Amino acid sequence: MLSVSEATAKFQTAISHFETELAKLRAGRPNPDMFANISVDAYGSSQPLQNLANINVVDATLVTVQAWDKGVVADILKAIQADPRGYNPNVAETTIRIPIPTLTQERRIEIVKEVRKLAEESKIQIRQIRQD
Repeated sequence: MLSVSEATAKFQTAISHFETELAKLRAGRPNPDMFANISVDAYGSSQPLQNLANINVVDATLVTVQAWDKGVVADILKAIQADPRGYNPNVAETTIRIPIPTLTQERRIEIVKEVRKLAEESKIQIRQIRQD
């Protein structure tokens, strides 16, 4: 049996996880969190992209990734190209430019499906906490 304060803390954790996952989706202007789940095999281990480079949003259709070390640019490029969202990056020395296509109706429908799935997972998590 959970105390009220423990349950409240778990509720907040579930909600913040849901918010984090929503931030990774592109529903309007791109944001750096879209690339938070990309892991790069560099320096002999798998690391998040954010640990190897600066991610900046230039405008509504362009994101730049500025690598801190020129030696990992090829690894970062390979990880971005392997992402299932199908980005097609361009490289210029230590800067990787990622053009972001505009949202199509099909992509919007996919985003809605993903949001519904995330919401249902969060609801299940909250129900489980209530039950405990």
